[in-house]
Amino acid sequence: MIDVSKDRSKKTNDFDENLVPESFLESEKAKSSKFGKTAKACFIVGIGVSDGGLDDLAIFLKKLPIETGMSFVVISNLSINRELDLLQVLQGVTSMVVREIDVQTVAEPNCVYLSTPGTIVTIDQRILTPLSIEQSYGMSFPVNIFFQSLAKDQGSSAIGIVLSGKSTDGAKGIQAIKTAQGLTFAQLVDITPYDVMPSSAIATGSVDYIFKIDDIVQELACHSNNHVISARAIQSHNIFKSSPEELSKIYILLKKDGGVKLEGYKEPTVYRRILRRMRMHSVENLAQYRALLERNNQELEALQRDVLIGYTKFFRDSLFFDALKSQVFPSVVFEHSKDEPVRIWVAGCSTGEEAYSVVMSLVEFLEEQSLDIPIQVFATDVSLSSIEKARTAIYSQSITADVSPERLKRFFIEVEGGYKIHSRIRETCLFARQNILDDPYFSRIDLVICRNVLIYFDLHAQKKAISRFYQALLVGGILALGISESIGSLSDLFSLVDKKAKIYAKKAVDSAISLNVSLLKSIDFETDIHGVGLLNKVETDHLAIERKANDAILNRYGTVGVLVNNELEILQFRGRTGKYLEHMPGKASLNMMKMLRSDLIFAVGAAVNQARVMNMPIKKENIQVNDEDGSYLVSIDIIPIQDTFSQERYFVVLFSDKVSSREHMKQKKKYIPDSMQLQKQELAVAQEYVRSVVEQYEGANDRLRTAYEEIQSSNEELQTTNEELETIKEEVQSTNEELLTSNEELQTRNDQLAQATGDIQNLFRSIKMTVIMLDKDLRIRRFNSGAEKMFRLIPTDIGRPLTDIKPQMDLGNFEEDIHQVMETLVVKESEVSDHDGGWYSLQIRPYRTSDNRIDGVVVLFFDISEINALKTSLKLAQDAYEYAATIIETIQEPFAILDHELKILSANRAFYEVVQADPSGLNEKTIDELGNRQWYSLRLRGLLNDVLDHDIAVKNFKLEYDFSADKPQFLEVNARLFVGHDSTKRILLAVKCIDGYTSR
Repeated sequence: MIDVSKDRSKKTNDFDENLVPESFLESEKAKSSKFGKTAKACFIVGIGVSDGGLDDLAIFLKKLPIETGMSFVVISNLSINRELDLLQVLQGVTSMVVREIDVQTVAEPNCVYLSTPGTIVTIDQRILTPLSIEQSYGMSFPVNIFFQSLAKDQGSSAIGIVLSGKSTDGAKGIQAIKTAQGLTFAQLVDITPYDVMPSSAIATGSVDYIFKIDDIVQELACHSNNHVISARAIQSHNIFKSSPEELSKIYILLKKDGGVKLEGYKEPTVYRRILRRMRMHSVENLAQYRALLERNNQELEALQRDVLIGYTKFFRDSLFFDALKSQVFPSVVFEHSKDEPVRIWVAGCSTGEEAYSVVMSLVEFLEEQSLDIPIQVFATDVSLSSIEKARTAIYSQSITADVSPERLKRFFIEVEGGYKIHSRIRETCLFARQNILDDPYFSRIDLVICRNVLIYFDLHAQKKAISRFYQALLVGGILALGISESIGSLSDLFSLVDKKAKIYAKKAVDSAISLNVSLLKSIDFETDIHGVGLLNKVETDHLAIERKANDAILNRYGTVGVLVNNELEILQFRGRTGKYLEHMPGKASLNMMKMLRSDLIFAVGAAVNQARVMNMPIKKENIQVNDEDGSYLVSIDIIPIQDTFSQERYFVVLFSDKVSSREHMKQKKKYIPDSMQLQKQELAVAQEYVRSVVEQYEGANDRLRTAYEEIQSSNEELQTTNEELETIKEEVQSTNEELLTSNEELQTRNDQLAQATGDIQNLFRSIKMTVIMLDKDLRIRRFNSGAEKMFRLIPTDIGRPLTDIKPQMDLGNFEEDIHQVMETLVVKESEVSDHDGGWYSLQIRPYRTSDNRIDGVVVLFFDISEINALKTSLKLAQDAYEYAATIIETIQEPFAILDHELKILSANRAFYEVVQADPSGLNEKTIDELGNRQWYSLRLRGLLNDVLDHDIAVKNFKLEYDFSADKPQFLEVNARLFVGHDSTKRILLAVKCIDGYTSR
């Protein structure tokens, strides 16, 4: 095992070719670019980034060692304005060569290549090719496109990194690299608006490393030194050979926990997955890794995902779907009954994209032909998580790169965060967990689709799977395989329909094919002490009967003969049999008794009967055979053999001359048999044959007599059984009527449930509050759009623990509060704030089921930011009012506030003293009514009206005012307009007493 801890400290550019996959080296040595030089072998790293990820990309390249021996291709999904500055930014942070991909370019080590605005990039034989958006048919997922081409071109040498950004681009591409056994990274981003891109990649389950920038750089530097472990290195590695017991325990853990049976998988593939996981955890031997799997269920699930590669997409491989419409569907549909559904089995369906794609294509074909035939699709996969994903029928927005707008409109419903398969398509598909090698297969199937599954099986498992598909199909049914797969040596079972699309049709059954299929069906897998899947030790050859026949002939005789079944039909010819067998005129037949020369019929028939009865080899010698050149003696050997699995009997019939073929011509003329002796010999053979036939028929009569007695007894039992069946039939009819009623009730309830679900969905979309429903384990059950924005949730987060998702706010003891609510059933309320200063009222309520059980909680967030702002404003207004009132009350000068009718709204104590009146008496009085109408002045009223109407301030107006009967006093009046926030006009009135003023 590679010591990761030591290698992490190394930073070198040494390139060890012994650790690189052989296929990678061979392809690199064979490639010669059109630029006239051989491309230098190096690992190519694809980096995906979108809006918000430029800073992280700059940090990544700045911290990356200059000489990694790798080539870095940056594919950006940014707005054009941002992309224009990217080249300058990257050139300023790294000493590596940074180039734009504006023409075809060969990827070289220690270089950074950057996609240009408005283009996508593909790679073929390490040549980077830019295409305009128009050339790529407007596809808006450049990261996915490049990653998929990188996986196809580099295979297990491909490396993909998804950095931060707002786009969902890159998720499908990461799956493609993982399927090709490449290495995948995603940046670990704190909850920000820019974590969508890595989160989408992580949600696919195809990411090997989820690290921060520093850890990604460190792991890449380590990988540049260690490289990829090749199949040759795996075979020479002794960790699997030296620890077969530990490997067997790992296999058992996978089978027990997730039902993953690795018997039949290619060993290098499985070893590579295990080594990858071991290296990620710096584990040095299988015992340590097995212990890790036992205590860490998450690692066990990760290993299962690694072993069961689930890469797929909608309408993958246009050539295949074109062949479906042009060749497969016509042959399946046009001869099909309109009352029976078209039955399709999609084996290895992964997350369901291919099954749904086939249904959509078939629906389009039926509509084009104006046909109305029901469709029934059985979609199976060994991964339970993939089946559950397929059943939800919800996919991310990135499918727009694979599904045309017309199909999106027809077959999908847009939901929050993605698209959902329309119910009329979803209802045609039945998803089930199944191992195609062991679990029962379906029957009466019109079309079997198993693409890119058999490539992970060894030869024997492939043959077993194909034989099961053969049994499942109707005669003439279609089998579709992946582009890298074929039926191999089982060409007798199928006829080729389309070589490029790898489509085959089931042949009609004959005796030879029946034998092959029965033998293939009988082959089963066992597990030896190493835990590795093997064929049964007795039947490791292609056909068990052929092997036994070969052993019998080669070890004992080395002569010519035939292999026949119990009905004496010839299955195989061994050597030159023309001296003993020949085709007779008339209808062709392979029955041995019809092909034997007349001199051999009685002897061979008697010997076969004797071998059948005695179940042991029989030898007959000195059988005279006459031909045109004379007579010669023949010996025959009959060897019975039996199939271990099917228990069917077969016979090897061997022929040999009494003398060698070289001496035959010399002795043949000398040998002149006596006619009497010849007749006696023929009579003896005939008598022996008749005797064996008589014995055979006598035995048959005894067996028939016994069978007749047993049949009579069985008839009596059948009569009783028939009576019971009649009774049962009546009960079944009654039960059927009950079932029909129940079905109607269930259909009604389903309709009500669908309506209720629609009501809930509409309610969820309409309410402005944030709602999250959690189960007892705090896993997300349902959420609305508000929660999607607040917690950065996507549809695939359903089922994830909410505690794994960091919200953008401080929730305090959120988890403890939830458990307290479930225990006490008391609603918990509190106020929380997010990082942007918004305020929310948090309510946690118990989730009650229809039978009043507590099965989780409902978490509600009410946005109270406006209410808090209003409270703050009211408090500030109140403070300002009190502050102003205090100031007015404090000043010594008389001061009053008048409304638009010149009524006194308020005044200070000094004003009350001037007018010599009680404050309570001034309310609702105009200024003219103060005292004994001393304030009545037409001129003053006119000035105050000017203040209200024209905003003309009154300055130093002198008003004579009699405070007492002794002498008059004068007041100096100042007034100014004040307009409130509600446009209400008021007059601020200030008064000053003046002694000794004489009015003019």
